Amino acid sequence: MPVARIDLLEVCSQEQKERLVRDVEQVISKAISVPVNRVKIVLVDQTLLVDTAPHTAYVC
Repeated sequence: MPVARIDLLEVCSQEQKERLVRDVEQVISKAISVPVNRVKIVLVDQTLLVDTAPHTAYVC
């Protein structure tokens, strides 16, 4: 059973996520000749936190 992990760093609508999963399932199924129902997709929504403050090193 093929498993693909997709990490999303930007906000997508539920409809976009569903379309992404459906399209990736189809491509994997066709590429390695397995039934679509055997393809599993792990979709990970991530929030990218950007720390723009300068870092200060303290020496003791």
